[in-house]
Amino acid sequence: KAAECIANNSEFCRNFKELMHELQAPVLEMGFDNWPFPADMPVELRDLAVCLAAVGITPRGREFYRAKGIPEDIIETTLKRLTVVNGFHREITGRHGMYPASLAWQRNHFRDPLIYSLGRFNYRIIAPLGLGVLLKRRSDGKRLMLAGDSWKIDRENLRTIGDGEVVFTTTLSEEKGTWTGYPVTPYGKVLDQQITCPAEEFEVLLQPGDKMLDLHIPGGGGMTPERWIASFQKAFAFFETYYPELKDAEYHCHSWLMDRQLGQMLGENANITRFQNRFEIFDEGAESWDFLEWLFRTKSTDYTTLSEETSLQRKVKKHVLAGGKMWTAYGRLK
Repeated sequence: KAAECIANNSEFCRNFKELMHELQAPVLEMGFDNWPFPADMPVELRDLAVCLAAVGITPRGREFYRAKGIPEDIIETTLKRLTVVNGFHREITGRHGMYPASLAWQRNHFRDPLIYSLGRFNYRIIAPLGLGVLLKRRSDGKRLMLAGDSWKIDRENLRTIGDGEVVFTTTLSEEKGTWTGYPVTPYGKVLDQQITCPAEEFEVLLQPGDKMLDLHIPGGGGMTPERWIASFQKAFAFFETYYPELKDAEYHCHSWLMDRQLGQMLGENANITRFQNRFEIFDEGAESWDFLEWLFRTKSTDYTTLSEETSLQRKVKKHVLAGGKMWTAYGRLK
């Protein structure tokens, strides 16, 4: 239906070709969040066109994975994530399709950094941007994170991205293996006290420019320990085999499910809390509304209408109705 409508309307057709070109461009020229679809293009047709574009580049993605020697079962599982994205769109809107903003993520299926679906989670190889340096003390193995350069820190000692009040700004420097910067606590608070970590006392685990593995939590599938432990084990084996240089790479996760408030709401025995405890939360990140789409299957910010079918939904709804905020935090797998 979408293909027929696009083909029969010259403006739709031209716009669709431009969309496909942007999807395959080496560098995004404008992105997809505000893609200039024709003004008279119905939203349901727009979302179908976006989904059609994502499906249209799947064969190219398959060949890209094959060229890297990736097994067919992993390729198939990874590319099938497109159907999951469509399924979530249908849950939210009642229609098949995909939001334009989703295309930025779908590009990871046919160009580096490729995404791999390995059990419950997806993984991709990235270079950390502005996440500071991770050190290990040689005497006892204790790990220490130093904040990245030029982080803006608010009164609660948390990194701020927006226009909020800034109490101090961090610096990070290195000279002959000795690092000087501001320590970050496991709960993401940046201490306003610069420290120096001598090279003879600390070993560098991760520094600006290094590659790490980004763990993405797709919607659906549950969060039982059995499922995420199996995914970790599959990822360890996969990257050791196909990317041996990343055998000891750091695994990081940037997600609303890293928000420590969830653990406080659910208690220490909850699956989400147990999952969080596998990570060191080193940056509380920024305020986020991702929970609306993934937990409540809506994009509406009218919190009074949020579902209350599960315990987590009820607790989060109570939290935001009381004026609380949700955060997208960064965690490092211990």
